[in-house]
Amino acid sequence: MATPVAWRNLTHDLRRLLLSLAGIGFVVLLMFMEMGFSNGCFDTATHGYTLFNTDLVIVNRISTPASPQRFLRDKLYLARRSPVVANVIPMYVQVGAQWKIPGEAGVRRVRVFGYDTRQRPFWPSEFAPRGDLQQPGAVLFDSRSRTLLGKPVPGTVTELNGRTIKVVGLAPMGADLDTDGNLFVDQSTFFAIFGKNGKGRLTPQDVDYGLIQLRAGVDPKQAAEELRKLLPDDVRVLTLSDYCNDVQMYWSRNTAVGFLFNMGVVVGFLIGMIVCYQILFTDISNNLLPFATLKAMGYRTGYLVKLVLEQATFLALLGFVLGVSGAWFLYWIMESQTGLTMALTPLRIATILLLTLVMCLVAGLMALYRVIRIDPADCF
Repeated sequence: MATPVAWRNLTHDLRRLLLSLAGIGFVVLLMFMEMGFSNGCFDTATHGYTLFNTDLVIVNRISTPASPQRFLRDKLYLARRSPVVANVIPMYVQVGAQWKIPGEAGVRRVRVFGYDTRQRPFWPSEFAPRGDLQQPGAVLFDSRSRTLLGKPVPGTVTELNGRTIKVVGLAPMGADLDTDGNLFVDQSTFFAIFGKNGKGRLTPQDVDYGLIQLRAGVDPKQAAEELRKLLPDDVRVLTLSDYCNDVQMYWSRNTAVGFLFNMGVVVGFLIGMIVCYQILFTDISNNLLPFATLKAMGYRTGYLVKLVLEQATFLALLGFVLGVSGAWFLYWIMESQTGLTMALTPLRIATILLLTLVMCLVAGLMALYRVIRIDPADCF
């Protein structure tokens, strides 16, 4: 049975091993947090849209996340004529509405979604059609809103833009970078509150989103192509996933958020390489005599190189386990306290694992020169 020399070399001094793993685990945690902040900003910007119960989305061609533009509802009537379309839901959105915190004098910004509550534009079960939401002033409150909005429960009475409203239920969506939470109302309540918004009269003809539900078995991409030919050029027809990607790309191109946090990942990678190099270099320096003995016994340089790289791999894997465990805990805290969507997806975990392996292996190659140049005659 072969002796696991690299593993024995690492574990013979547990105190030093734990200190080494703490250093590498911290660097892995740093990379996870930087990547988490970057992806969290973009994921949070699109999380609400992922709850849309739709196959396709129609928006104004010149609309952007920072400058939303409405389009005429007549476009949805045209889309409804297509044989592939099963249902069309007009969606109205007001960003920056003033929510009076229940029991306090302060107000906070919220986003308000208005729609025909006899339909179901969101897929979570809490958005199922309900009769009480059709009453004047009735709202659903976002249960994942930031605590800055208070903690209303069904029956809570407060104000929205100076108008009295009543919370009749809770539904989950979550805050984003622009608003602290969301409200969901029937379109009649929406226009009663926002019909005169200071920029002219807002009417049911002014739609923010057209949600297109397709018939069973219809391919969304093919249906989108057909609707683009049917509808005027002043609107865009996108699959839901394409629309979410489009929003993320907009924020990525027009803000420095992605660059700043991705630079943090690079800096963490370089710091980790230096830390791992120091660990392996110190270990090799402290074990020059055993390496020289192996060389004197006839082991080739390639074998010694393999030992060092195996040690680097063990350090990478064990340090990664510590780092990803810490990241999972901190992601949970950050998401619960800030409302950011901090997701440890398999792709992101694999990316950091690959970076960790590369970091430690490159550091191992940098530390190898003492092993390669060692002469047994100099050690005895």
